[in-house]
Amino acid sequence: MVRSGYSAVVGRTSVAPSADAASLNAPNVRIAEACVGGRRFPPPSRGLKAFPPYQGIGRAVPFLIAALALSVPARAQSPAPFLSVPSHPYSAPAPPRPSPPAPQPGTPEAFLAQGNAALRRQDYAAVEAAAREILKVRHAPRAVDAHFLLAQSFTGRRDYDHAADAYDDAYDDARTGPRAQDALLGMANALSNLGKKRNACSTLDKLKKEFPVPRPDLVAPINAVRQQAACH
Repeated sequence: MVRSGYSAVVGRTSVAPSADAASLNAPNVRIAEACVGGRRFPPPSRGLKAFPPYQGIGRAVPFLIAALALSVPARAQSPAPFLSVPSHPYSAPAPPRPSPPAPQPGTPEAFLAQGNAALRRQDYAAVEAAAREILKVRHAPRAVDAHFLLAQSFTGRRDYDHAADAYDDAYDDARTGPRAQDALLGMANALSNLGKKRNACSTLDKLKKEFPVPRPDLVAPINAVRQQAACH
């Protein structure tokens, strides 16, 4: 007995499938041929029981899997990201720079270091003592710095009269040195706090005349003292 759309096997002789079954299997054969590069595979051996038409897709599945396996690029050859070699080799950190040697005791540099440390602590008496140790030597090499340090000690204690004199001494020791602008500004500030507005403005005018382009860090303080002294 032969069903419609199926092949039946009688003994060793198989009955060819119906035309409907062949037409349904034809698309599956074309799909398999396209997936394997157009190669046709021999039909199943005679004598095997034919499958229903929808099972023709099942016969094409192995060809589809083989074609997909050939089309997928090999990824196992690329190393994992954490196994990649860094582009820049490791270099040990640079050793820390050695600190400068401490000044010899009893030298002007040592007294300046002591005075600046005391100034940060606002120990103005110790600042004055360190500055006067330097000024004991006539024409000391760090006399300008010592006068400036002494003036700061007086300014911190609001002794503006002595502060103005110390700033004036610092300016006289080095009129063109790096501390000249600071000395004139400090003297103008001290005179303004003493109420000597005219003298303060004259000092600022002198600063402007001798240094037409002041240091950038002194522009704001100069304007503040000029405003405090009501200079025109």
